[in-house]
Amino acid sequence: MVIGHLKSNLWLLFNAPGALAGAYRWSLLAAAVGTLLDGTTTWVNLSHWGAAAEMHPAISMVVHLLGVNLGVPVAMVAKFTCAVTVAAILRTWTRPILLATGAIGLFGAAFNILQHF
Repeated sequence: MVIGHLKSNLWLLFNAPGALAGAYRWSLLAAAVGTLLDGTTTWVNLSHWGAAAEMHPAISMVVHLLGVNLGVPVAMVAKFTCAVTVAAILRTWTRPILLATGAIGLFGAAFNILQHF
């Protein structure tokens, strides 16, 4: 699929997600691990400090609407889904976007852990 002058992986994402997962398995794994660690440490922090402790506006809004126990997982799934969708749209940037998502998740998890010290 071509969007303007950009080639896209959207067709793979919606019609053959297994092929997309196979092509980008390590990048997807990095993004998933980073998001999972960020989500886990976010949930621990917000369970302890309350929803007002969340600094990311979108995640804070979801947590305020749904509560900590449901809001954090929903927000993290949305975050991962958005990253994969944007990565699929920008095919030449798929790997770097997914790896950056994983790295940002790791930085978020480290920040969440360091808040306890």
